Amino acid sequence: MDGLKLSCISSEDSRVGFYGIATVQPYTKRWVLDWSRIFENAETSSAQRWLDRWYHAQYKLIQLATRNADGFAIVDRTQTDDGYIPSESARSAQGRGPILLSFCVVHPPTALCGEGLMGKKQDGPRGDRTARTLDALRSIEFVD
Repeated sequence: MDGLKLSCISSEDSRVGFYGIATVQPYTKRWVLDWSRIFENAETSSAQRWLDRWYHAQYKLIQLATRNADGFAIVDRTQTDDGYIPSESARSAQGRGPILLSFCVVHPPTALCGEGLMGKKQDGPRGDRTARTLDALRSIEFVD
């Protein structure tokens, strides 16, 4: 497996929220997913309902809090081995494919963002490095 690809960017950069897919709520200071950006290309109401169910089951946003920063991680289990979103009838393809992690930890004026492959769905929990990676991300401390 590859490691995490990291980048240090301005906390004001649009890439911090993956171009609007994740936004911080101003009053609660919690990150949330903007589902309308994820589903904007659904072709029919049937396709929309399938995408809605599939993404809500396979795409998770996790709050990250470190000693002196906050952020989020997105765990993406939506794709199949060939890199596509499976159709509703493709049951065998739904259990195969990558587990991807994208994240940003924000300490204004800086954000540390990254992404990487955490494992494969077909390898089960033993092959999934997500929990260990989230623990490592929560240990990040920015030095002013």
